[in-house]
Amino acid sequence: MELEYVLQVGMKLNTGAKNMATTQKNSTKVPELKEIASKAKLGLKEIEKLESLLHESGNYSQETIRLTLQWYLNNLGLHEYYFQTTSVEEIAKHIESIKATEIISQNFPQEKGGINLKQELADRAIYMIDDYAERAVDTERAFEEKYPSYRLECYRTSGMTNKKSHMRLYFVYTPKFKNVKGDFTYANSVETGFFEIAQPETQKRYQNIWEKSSGWATPYVEVSNTSDGSETRFMIALNTESSETFISKFSDVLSTYNLYTNRKFVVPFANGKTIYSFYITKTNDKELINNIVEDITLVAILPKTKINHLFYNNVLSAQQTLYAVSVSEYAHQFLTSHNEEYLSIAKALKEQPELIGKLGTLKTSLVKDTFTRAKITDVLANNPEFIKAAYNAFNEKFNPELKKRDYEKASLKVAELVKKYGVNEVELAILNSFNTFNNHILKTNFYKTEKVSLSYRFNPTFLNKVDYPDTPFALFFLVGKEFIGYHIRFRDIARGGIRLVKSRTYEDFEFKADFIFDENYGLAHTQQRKNKDIPEGGSKGTVLLNWQSQDKAEPAFKKYIDGVLDLLLLPHKEVVDYYGKEEILFLGPDENTAEVMLWACERAHQRGYKFWKAFTTGKDVSIGGIPHDRYGMTTIGVHEMAMHMLAKHGIKEENITKFMTGGPDGDLGCNEILISKDKTTAIVDGSGVIYDPKGLDRKELTRLAKERKMIVNFDKSKLSKDGFRVLIEEKDVKLPGGEVIANGETFRNTFHLTKYAKADLFVPCGGRPKAININNCNQIFDAEGKPFWKFISEGANLFITQEARLRLEEKGVVLVKDASANKGGVTSSSFEVLSSLALDDKQYQEYMMISDKNVAKDVTKEASMKFRKAYTDQIIEKIKNNAHMEFEAMWRENQRTKTPMTILSDVVSNKINEITDALRESSLYEDEHIWKYAIKNHCPAVIVKELGIETILKRVPMNYLRAIFGTYLASRYIYEFGLTANEVDFFKYIESIKKAKI
Repeated sequence: MELEYVLQVGMKLNTGAKNMATTQKNSTKVPELKEIASKAKLGLKEIEKLESLLHESGNYSQETIRLTLQWYLNNLGLHEYYFQTTSVEEIAKHIESIKATEIISQNFPQEKGGINLKQELADRAIYMIDDYAERAVDTERAFEEKYPSYRLECYRTSGMTNKKSHMRLYFVYTPKFKNVKGDFTYANSVETGFFEIAQPETQKRYQNIWEKSSGWATPYVEVSNTSDGSETRFMIALNTESSETFISKFSDVLSTYNLYTNRKFVVPFANGKTIYSFYITKTNDKELINNIVEDITLVAILPKTKINHLFYNNVLSAQQTLYAVSVSEYAHQFLTSHNEEYLSIAKALKEQPELIGKLGTLKTSLVKDTFTRAKITDVLANNPEFIKAAYNAFNEKFNPELKKRDYEKASLKVAELVKKYGVNEVELAILNSFNTFNNHILKTNFYKTEKVSLSYRFNPTFLNKVDYPDTPFALFFLVGKEFIGYHIRFRDIARGGIRLVKSRTYEDFEFKADFIFDENYGLAHTQQRKNKDIPEGGSKGTVLLNWQSQDKAEPAFKKYIDGVLDLLLLPHKEVVDYYGKEEILFLGPDENTAEVMLWACERAHQRGYKFWKAFTTGKDVSIGGIPHDRYGMTTIGVHEMAMHMLAKHGIKEENITKFMTGGPDGDLGCNEILISKDKTTAIVDGSGVIYDPKGLDRKELTRLAKERKMIVNFDKSKLSKDGFRVLIEEKDVKLPGGEVIANGETFRNTFHLTKYAKADLFVPCGGRPKAININNCNQIFDAEGKPFWKFISEGANLFITQEARLRLEEKGVVLVKDASANKGGVTSSSFEVLSSLALDDKQYQEYMMISDKNVAKDVTKEASMKFRKAYTDQIIEKIKNNAHMEFEAMWRENQRTKTPMTILSDVVSNKINEITDALRESSLYEDEHIWKYAIKNHCPAVIVKELGIETILKRVPMNYLRAIFGTYLASRYIYEFGLTANEVDFFKYIESIKKAKI
């Protein structure tokens, strides 16, 4: 119907088709069909049928049809593959579409000069243009945006138009697939339209690529020549989620080499693959082909940035553009200023924490307002020659094919050019960041042929001490098509979760993009402190989704993991490694990543990482994981701290009110509801807020927690007359007391600062960092200056800033900060790592993997797996014991010296970590009795009993054993002897161990 409508419109225009025919008749001889057939790639009978179909429409005269057939079949020079794979009926539709859009274009010209015809329907589109590179790319970008999923046939004519240019025709189809049940095969996953028309030889070629690319995350590329030897063919298989805009990007690549395609095809598959075929005039230039293949892998991961136009306009190559994108992201995160001024003023304000807090906010705002993304990209866009020089230095350092390197000379040239191109302090800082970037990279996957993201391993000594007082051990920086990411660790052996950060609005994204590294640093720093009881130091990873990729969480995470693995699986011939040592990373679940831990583990195994079983924790039980939420591991630690605070004040849990952020859908919030006995008056989660001063119905909360559902699903009939629920999408909601809430989302975000949040105990189980800070904490004191809460067990990392914690304690709140409260999960993960290192593959499968689906669904049925049940029970006991020992150590010191618990938490962590580092490298490790004692008592008893201490020592890596040794001795020493312990106390401690039985 849509096609008919276009044709009807065309016939009603001032200059209709028949008027055109009259003009054509007066100036051109009308050919016979036999004459047309003699030069066409269709037979006479097919052309007769084609003419008949065009006659049936009633839109064109005989003369117009004949002249059009001659032009379309003889003069255009369409490739014979088009006629082999396109039915006569389809060709008739193509001709009708072209004629209709031509008429419309003549009557309503949108742009002058050349041919630019298009017809866009719901399920297909046709574009016919003069084949100029810029117009072709613009057309491709247009249909890539309009049709996110499509099958494509594209032909460049060998014949010329009257304008003396070639033409390009695009036939775009929305894909159709079979309803597949069971495993995918080529036949049941290929797009049905292609399967119906493609020749057997073509099908065989596509099936070969489809099978070879199975399991590949990186672009799979094959280059060959056509059977007649006239063309070189590039076939590329991509995961569909990575294929957006790939057609136009490939055109950009060819344009940089002054090449063009004769034909191109896109075939999507139901299993998430898309295969591209590009044909260029035959070339025997192997270097050119290799360069194109390398560029293909780069443009497949090129994110959408304002720098890209330098590539589109042939100013920069694909390599130079991706390099510039990487440095721009680096500069945006790490450029800083005003440090001297800040330190000077902060010193003068040392007795006024609120003003220091505001000063820090002002400094940060000045920095971010100075080095905005827009400013950085503008400076880069105006200095392409500088980018080329900086890239040349980078290339000198990391290109694996170079036999001789002169990085120092290239770097000095960059430094000289900074002075030439930088006209003010801001530009100088931005341009100088290129050399800082190059100087501090130790290894990168930039030159790997097979990659899905760019990854860089930095020596993080470039971090300034004002903003980042403790320098991490290692920093990974990753750039992907859908994300930017970081991984920070504070010790060689370290573990921590990977957080995937989404944004609700563009403003929200812009804010997070400004501070994603700061958030990552803060989380890793907190992790370092909370990991004091385990052998691994603190680490954390973040994956920030680009604004246009909010629906690409899983592919972004997978590309992040592959980028990290690229720099762990060394040596590799395509990676120049200046670090030169083995690195071991242990990753865990965090926001939005719990469901993909299993995939990361399996991916590490697939790629040959020898510590694959330990690579991720919190994995599914089917692969031996110990998921935090299944056992409530994180919640147990947070809850224990709350119970200890209450016990010290003689209060029973059943007699208190509680407010919590993080709802029944999350790990912490869900399990806090399930194990607590208090009267919960308010909960904030992703869907909104719910409040009842009489206490939220415990049975209803338990139902939601067991079903892992947000409070949007709470049965409102179970609220008292004074209770309410406000969802984020709601506007102008009137509360029982008469207050009107204008915006539900704003109310949710600031609920913890309102009078409704008042309770005896506050347990943050979720929320953004710095939700309570020195600038807003005065809002959580009532009219008499009393705080809303008596006790806080900070389950959500960094929910409260350090200055705000101290102010709350000053006002009488008993507070246990995140580094002490939220360590149950990391303890569990550490023992999950230990099991994967100590058990061999057979034992791991038998003892830890749950193959019975009924047991996997119900934790209460794990009793049948005696080893696993004992192992997880003993982990829980260790979490409780660690919480008890740390709380008692801090409480004793707090009561003795009145030092805030917030400060004591840091002092305990720092003291343990300091002694751990010293012990790990000390001669005490040579005392067999001491280190066997430490390792035996650190491990859950069941694994020692099952394997024996000698087997554990044999299987677990030596550097990990040293970490266990140092951590166990240091933590127990501080917990037992306290923060004022001296050298004599340590001597007594070691002597008692020497006398103890192993």
